[in-house]
Amino acid sequence: MRRRTPISAVIAATALVTVAACGSTESTPGAVSSTPSAAPTTTNDVAATVTSSLPSQSDTSTTTSTPATTTTTTTAVPASGPCLDVGSALVADAIGTLGTDVNGGSWIPRSASEEQIGNCPDLLWVSVDGDGIGDATYQSHVLFFRDGSYLGTATGKPYSYTHVIDSNEDSVSVQYRWLLDDDAFCCPQGGPSVVNFTWNGSAVVADGQFPPS
Repeated sequence: MRRRTPISAVIAATALVTVAACGSTESTPGAVSSTPSAAPTTTNDVAATVTSSLPSQSDTSTTTSTPATTTTTTTAVPASGPCLDVGSALVADAIGTLGTDVNGGSWIPRSASEEQIGNCPDLLWVSVDGDGIGDATYQSHVLFFRDGSYLGTATGKPYSYTHVIDSNEDSVSVQYRWLLDDDAFCCPQGGPSVVNFTWNGSAVVADGQFPPS
């Protein structure tokens, strides 16, 4: 004959299990992530502060597709304001990696992405000009950013007569001009050539013709 367990014993055992379970429930310490939250329209933070491997000024082929190299360095994205604050430490540190222009001048921001947080594109940019001048022209660099990270420059060396003429969700169009023989500094006849720089989901790639060396 099977022995039946008294109901009181079952209730007591259940109470002990419940108490033990409640007593062991604790939150795990250190739950705050060290990774800053991404901008609203993007995904994971990408690497920054790099020397871009996008085509240099010596590239003259009409089509190029070279990814930028990245290493991890990120900064927190604020809750409101511009997607890319030109006065931020992120931009200042990025400009600091450029050194000086060919005439020993500093790099001064000229223009940048104007989108506001809540409508941030995948690829952000800042255009900077060298203030060393020297020969009635000035050099320019275009710097790329994404998710609070610096990705690198559009080209390995700066060019004169460089202007960002358009940008959208994932690409930036940069127009280049250059001097031909006997051109006055005011009036370069070389070009214009437009190079499109596009974020392909993992890197920035360039498509277009760069000025001759």
